Amino acid sequence: MKNLIYLLLFSLPTQFAWGAEQALVVAKPAVNTIDGQNTVPILKPTIPPIKPPIIQDPTLFKDVFEPDDTKEQATTIFVGDDTPYQHTLHTPQDEDWFRFYANAQIPYQIITSDIGSDIDIQMSLYNSKGELVVTRNEKLVDGSKSISFTSSVSDDYLIRVQDILSPPVANGVKRQYRLKVKTASVNVSGYYGVRVFDAISGLSISGAEVCHNNTDCEYTTSNGDYNGTIAMSNPNDSRNITLVAKKNWIS
Repeated sequence: MKNLIYLLLFSLPTQFAWGAEQALVVAKPAVNTIDGQNTVPILKPTIPPIKPPIIQDPTLFKDVFEPDDTKEQATTIFVGDDTPYQHTLHTPQDEDWFRFYANAQIPYQIITSDIGSDIDIQMSLYNSKGELVVTRNEKLVDGSKSISFTSSVSDDYLIRVQDILSPPVANGVKRQYRLKVKTASVNVSGYYGVRVFDAISGLSISGAEVCHNNTDCEYTTSNGDYNGTIAMSNPNDSRNITLVAKKNWIS
């Protein structure tokens, strides 16, 4: 009987005390009895509710160039502009378009840099008619990506930037990149030729020593000709050179 009363007493709701007067009661679990012996109760662990994932609002990460999702909305950029504009592919489905003007027979390099870890950039180059020119992306040592091409005509070109990361990071926040276009530096040689004349007689001089900028000295041929080369950055580059000729008299 004593065990039965103890069981009923501690099974009461915690907000009530025994009798008419209320008091603070610490809740205790009911004690089971087996053959008159008290047993230790087994408590079930409390499982916290599962919180839903935090979904980032993609509009928070749009760059100031939006909307630029089609070739008609392409942002105009200028060759050689090093201003560090930041762009974002704010969702895996987002794509950015750019437009720039290229001169014929000039080599260009398109570079995406400072690429966020939640995207994998792919660039595609189109001509003004919307025809694909090149889509091969070269990965540079610093993690940047580039496209190199030489324009066949002087015209507008379009760049399409996409995220090809698989699987995509749907709620990623590191989706930024920078893009610029510059003329590529290539090693080409410029050729020039001169003929050396005697200012008094007007005759060509063979064996005259000709020096380019006081270096690279060579002698004119039997008819007074001298041919030289000079390194240039691109086929349309122009340079001013200084040539000095003097006659080496043989006694």
